[in-house]
Amino acid sequence: VNGVIKRLYLNARFINPEKIEGGNGLVGYKFTVECDSCMAWQDSVVCEYDLIENPTAVIELEVDTYINDYTYPKVTIQTGSTGGDIQIVNITDNSTRATSFIDLPPNITFTMRGDGINYISGQYYQKFSNKNFIRFLNGENKLNLTGDIAKITFEFQNRRYL
Repeated sequence: VNGVIKRLYLNARFINPEKIEGGNGLVGYKFTVECDSCMAWQDSVVCEYDLIENPTAVIELEVDTYINDYTYPKVTIQTGSTGGDIQIVNITDNSTRATSFIDLPPNITFTMRGDGINYISGQYYQKFSNKNFIRFLNGENKLNLTGDIAKITFEFQNRRYL
């Protein structure tokens, strides 16, 4: 992905183990594999954007996954020297579904995760005005960013059939 080799792996555990014995003793084991996903996970993709001199930006981000659902990234946002209100809209997904924060202090960094955890670091959940976590569609995603965002980083995992 973007010139970087990404590995695939399964989050799995082995349950209900049984010994398989033959005429010469132990010949193997039988067990059930329980996975946390119907597909393999790919190593994380990290996309970082510096926006210090660009208060309104449209960025394009490519997601290449086999899952027929949304991909919820881990997002790290660093505000600039003035702070205030920020808004992020994935116009590819829904141009009226905004991820918004109000009254953010200047020069802070916080993280948000919407992948089942629904988490925002620090005391910034109170500043989260509409509770829409950022989500991506498979393919190209165009995001409109408004406000004093100095840097934004997206980290997500594509999923693959084995």
